[in-house]
Amino acid sequence: MAHASWAWRIPLFGCLALGTRPVAASGDEGACSLPEDAEASGLLQKQMSLSHLGSDAPPTSLGQTASTAVYRRPRLVPVKVGANSTCAESCAIMGGVPAESGGTQEAPQGAGSSPGGCTCDLGPGVVPAVRGAAPSSGALFRESPFLMTHDAATYSADYTAKTQYVDLVSQLRCGVRAFDLRTVAWYDDYRRLKYQHVTVDERVGTCKAIGFVSDDDQRVQDTVPAMIEWCNKNPTELVVLVVSHCYTRDRWACWRSRSCSEGELPGVFSDLGVKTMTDCDKLNSWTLEEAKSFARLPGGGMLLMIPGEGYCVEGNWDPDVTLAGGVDGVRSYVEKTMAASHEAPFQVQAFFQQKFITPELSADLNKNVYEWVTTPSDAPLLKGVNFLEVNLACAYGTSISSALGATISDEDGNQCQQACQDACKRSGACTQ
Repeated sequence: MAHASWAWRIPLFGCLALGTRPVAASGDEGACSLPEDAEASGLLQKQMSLSHLGSDAPPTSLGQTASTAVYRRPRLVPVKVGANSTCAESCAIMGGVPAESGGTQEAPQGAGSSPGGCTCDLGPGVVPAVRGAAPSSGALFRESPFLMTHDAATYSADYTAKTQYVDLVSQLRCGVRAFDLRTVAWYDDYRRLKYQHVTVDERVGTCKAIGFVSDDDQRVQDTVPAMIEWCNKNPTELVVLVVSHCYTRDRWACWRSRSCSEGELPGVFSDLGVKTMTDCDKLNSWTLEEAKSFARLPGGGMLLMIPGEGYCVEGNWDPDVTLAGGVDGVRSYVEKTMAASHEAPFQVQAFFQQKFITPELSADLNKNVYEWVTTPSDAPLLKGVNFLEVNLACAYGTSISSALGATISDEDGNQCQQACQDACKRSGACTQ
């Protein structure tokens, strides 16, 4: 349906977010002009969520309308830093970076004025999808974007091994739509399928493994049902469990590598109600719509398990992407990986390879990833990305994922922020 003309009271930045042009309008702070041949229905919905942009005050919630809220200013939140933590670390676990001092960014009154206090910039929250980021009709599954968490289940690991600080459902609320999961059948029993991130020392045999294994109450069987419940409440969102590095561990603590695509492991997920696809050829040729149709659950949601790195997914692991190369080194890796031809689903690892995880570096890098996705001059960098893999879902997760086209509700956005704040307190990095 065409419309002769439309003009709305929206500040300049709102027009740009809508993909329209600002026009002069008497008595208005600013207005947007919709092209005559454009369909207005979707833009009208965005206008409702952008009408508050004239205010400089940070909003009271993450989003006014699901997946379309944009803020002119970052969300600035005061925090009291834990005794053995830095401002950067506290902000990172909460989901951001230290706010810049000076300039136009004013901290909330009292923030940072007392010993141990600082102000965190939690980023813009939920934003509109970047033009062209969401997959078009007929797009292949392997060319469709998903925000993915690296070692997603390490939220219960100790400090040095954590890449995530909130549980799997909280990660979903933060915008994550694909999960890097690694498993071990405890005592060779697939009814006790745990999450792990270990290194098996082949030099001394397979009976020595160093790393993280989840607790008995955080098995696959304990955590997946809650993910299914979330999926059924969010039926537009396809969620993918990418399972790799599969092991069994026997009573003598010896580890054995097992298939992630055959044998008992896929059956654990299907028995829980997850749709499993282990045929790599189908995954290579599937359209996104075919993947969604296959992944549809009886409750209306979509949850798909696929064998990951070493099976049906190109991992693109590069041990040289370290802190020594800085952000430029990660960007160079991303450019090289995206330029390669991908005939299968593939991961782009937008994180540093670290022996000991430092959350503040992950948060700062995620801020850069968000800018790569949303800055027009950088937009081609990640066009066509499949699984965009990051550490620290709390940091810019909602912003990156919504920019890639995911729908994130107000409720989820707020619960994500609360979960990240709670994680900061549990870790001792925050005291309020």
